[in-house]
Amino acid sequence: MNREFLMPGIAAVALAALFPLYWFSGLFSTSGETLLEMYKADVSSLTPIDGLFVLIGALEIYIYLSLRRLLHHQLQGAFAAGMALAMAIAVGAFTSIVLFDVSLALTPGMAESARQSTILVAAVVSIGLSVLVGLIGIALSIALLALRNDGTILLKIFAGLLLICSLMTITILLAPVVYVFYPMARVILAAFFLRGGGEVEVV
Repeated sequence: MNREFLMPGIAAVALAALFPLYWFSGLFSTSGETLLEMYKADVSSLTPIDGLFVLIGALEIYIYLSLRRLLHHQLQGAFAAGMALAMAIAVGAFTSIVLFDVSLALTPGMAESARQSTILVAAVVSIGLSVLVGLIGIALSIALLALRNDGTILLKIFAGLLLICSLMTITILLAPVVYVFYPMARVILAAFFLRGGGEVEVV
């Protein structure tokens, strides 16, 4: 029994659980504040939620690198493998925005004007990287849908869900739709990993 992709499968299941936990904890952790005020408070401090954000990013990078390995070695999908690698890099860049939180939390004496400028830069960078992740996600999903292999039905379902998530992400305003489809996509990807990818070996 091939256990090569057992850990990526477990990581995908963990993501399906941690992603909604992260976003909904942010939505309901405060009351009576606007989204802008909540964002400023989040960027200006370090909390366990920031640690969860980094963990989610690390798991995302891991499963995309695992997907790249599977696509490259088992399914001969060179372009799709390249897009999976690009997705891992983009997710890593997006996860690095936590450094804004670190810089603001460790400099409590920063001038208010500089603090506000840093928060603005953080917001712009976050939106820009979010759109970049969405665009690469669209390219990856199309590449996965174009694969010609009978053993990739689950992977194509994942690609369809990824396409929806990516399109919603680049619109920004419709991004909350991702909260529903993201866990579904990771569960499907986990099932694909856990069934051993697209290749059966007989020894």
